[in-house]
Amino acid sequence: MIPKAGINRYLERPLESNLWIKKVKRKELWQSIRSLRPQPDFDKSMFKHQLACFLLGLAHPQFCFWLDMGTGKTRLTLELLRYRYLCGELNRAIIFITSDKAYPTWAKQIERFKIDMPFQLLEGSSVEKWRALEEFGEGLLFVSYPGAVAMVSERRARKRKNGKKLRVADDLIERFVNGVHALVMDESTRASGRDSLTHGMIKRMGRYIKTRYALAGRPFGRDPTLLFTQHLLVDGGETLGTTLGLFREAFFTSKPHPFARNKWVKQWTFDKSKKKLLSRMIQHRSVTYSAEECIDVPKFVPMREEVSFPVETQEYYDKAVQAIIASKGNLSVVKNVFLRMRQLSSGFIGVKNDDTGEKAEVEFSDNPKFDRLMELLEEMPDDRKAVVFYNFTYSGRKIDAACRELKMRPIWLWSGTKDYAQDLHNFENNGSYRVAVVQNQVGAMALDGLQVANYCFFYESPVGAIDREQAERRLRRAGQKRKVFQYDLLVRGSIDAKILTFHAEAEGLMKALLRAPEQVVK
Repeated sequence: MIPKAGINRYLERPLESNLWIKKVKRKELWQSIRSLRPQPDFDKSMFKHQLACFLLGLAHPQFCFWLDMGTGKTRLTLELLRYRYLCGELNRAIIFITSDKAYPTWAKQIERFKIDMPFQLLEGSSVEKWRALEEFGEGLLFVSYPGAVAMVSERRARKRKNGKKLRVADDLIERFVNGVHALVMDESTRASGRDSLTHGMIKRMGRYIKTRYALAGRPFGRDPTLLFTQHLLVDGGETLGTTLGLFREAFFTSKPHPFARNKWVKQWTFDKSKKKLLSRMIQHRSVTYSAEECIDVPKFVPMREEVSFPVETQEYYDKAVQAIIASKGNLSVVKNVFLRMRQLSSGFIGVKNDDTGEKAEVEFSDNPKFDRLMELLEEMPDDRKAVVFYNFTYSGRKIDAACRELKMRPIWLWSGTKDYAQDLHNFENNGSYRVAVVQNQVGAMALDGLQVANYCFFYESPVGAIDREQAERRLRRAGQKRKVFQYDLLVRGSIDAKILTFHAEAEGLMKALLRAPEQVVK
């Protein structure tokens, strides 16, 4: 039991607040940035909240950016790292990402905003990652949390127990951070489990790396303990202290755990009356922006999330490309192969038993497009809803099952839905229903009620421009109270991007495939 006087000293520590910067006008923020020497190399396309966060990130080398999904955390981070690189403050930075599937988003932003720093993804086996890490010079290195853990961990014998346990090794940590001057935790909640290897890894790395940034749209769900662990990784306890016990005593109530054998084990419940106090304290080394606060973000924000074909799927896709070119305008062949190309992009292929006539789907073991969709859904703020449009029943069933596993209580609107009205009512009026999985043909109908969601994902876009526009209008219509963030999930080098191109040009894709297939599929 911690004395009350000790708790009071903890709560009454003098801490800064960064709320003041939200009141600063864009013109004043821009003037402050232009007064920096050397001057940052970016134009006025940065949003007001990004300018504010940029200045905070420069002033505080350890900082948490709690910015809603879709508000530009990626570019903000790249501009901060580029400026510190320009100033000679860092040679190499490590950016932890949720998985390899998130890497193309960062690579695309680097290209789009001309971030003139070398960059590389650490991928493959741990041996291959180590080789790439040690051969890389200055610039940005990307690695997934699980991949990094595998690199810096080893199995050690347990005391008084059989077998071995995976543990983070200090000598591997030192080897990993050699020459690294900054680390970034994208979706930092992935490192918030205080007993996890990921948390232990980054905590040890923090001993050697001064510049540390955390990025998340929503840093915690129901348990504010995740705030403590993330701030600990970033600022070493400067904001919320170094001891979880003190944090809990200050912000939680407790009682004996009903299922624990040991009476000293407690069940902790956050004291909601302390919500404002906790909010004030975390402002010391963090800033929070909701999408609604970012007034200069357009009301409709289209984005493309690209992933790469796995090697096995790419081989099948290349064969389909050759088949469609060789078809020489045969409509039946083109339609069948085009269907197969779309399926391959979504990680499966339909097959038919010649003897029985039964149809089935063969799933590829690696499906980066699906994995990236689920990562984005998990990143979505807890109080928001999403609509996922798809084309193939196989995909809809898979997405619905995965959302159920994540406790998102999806509704699935397709030809097999028994009661559309009831499902739409649940989605529109019950906050626990967070995802609507909608088949494209159904989405093009006069469905009303989907505008309670402001995150839209096209897992498989409608081919027809009219159907696509109708689907988009399910969210962008009267009754929508928030900015709409619309994501297209694309496989690089696949037919996915071509479909969107032909939407923009209002031209029939099938006609183009029949007329000059080699110009479309390559």
